Amino acid sequence: MSSYELRVVNGNIQGVFASRDLKNGESFNYRESNLYPHYYINDAIELILPDQLLEPVQRVFSLSDHRIDMLFKEYEVKSLTLSNCIFKEDHFQITRDVWKGEELLTHLGVSFWLFDMLQHSDDCLHRLWLLIKGNFVNLDTQCPRRILNCAGFDDQYLEVHGIASLTPDQQLFHVLNVLS
Repeated sequence: MSSYELRVVNGNIQGVFASRDLKNGESFNYRESNLYPHYYINDAIELILPDQLLEPVQRVFSLSDHRIDMLFKEYEVKSLTLSNCIFKEDHFQITRDVWKGEELLTHLGVSFWLFDMLQHSDDCLHRLWLLIKGNFVNLDTQCPRRILNCAGFDDQYLEVHGIASLTPDQQLFHVLNVLS
């Protein structure tokens, strides 16, 4: 008998649930099943950023906004507190007793949520902010042109904003000043 089950509602997998009481410390090789439960274990809490951060028109995102860093810390504490399992190399491990029928929840981390937002953003300034805050790019070692390209800054954007004639280093510096 499996220790977990995928719950499906209207054809969509809603999560992974304990099919029996599970004890702290138990672990399960998720490769033992063709269900791939590790793809469906949800985060204990979703990272939600203020609406103004998601509104590219308002341009209020800042790299030095301490409120955002506080939101990240609050998310980390809540998610780690509410989670009941963690992923290891080829298995997941129960981190507190779980009752039959209870959903298995893990901590996915800030980078997971920022990457998800990055996939859904079509605003290059917002994408650059997400790339930097999520540590997906290294401003000290990566080519400035590559960073700008990853964020979606195209030649048209550079022309419209009067920075097309600058070197990539100067372009990136200019764009970073907009974010600070």
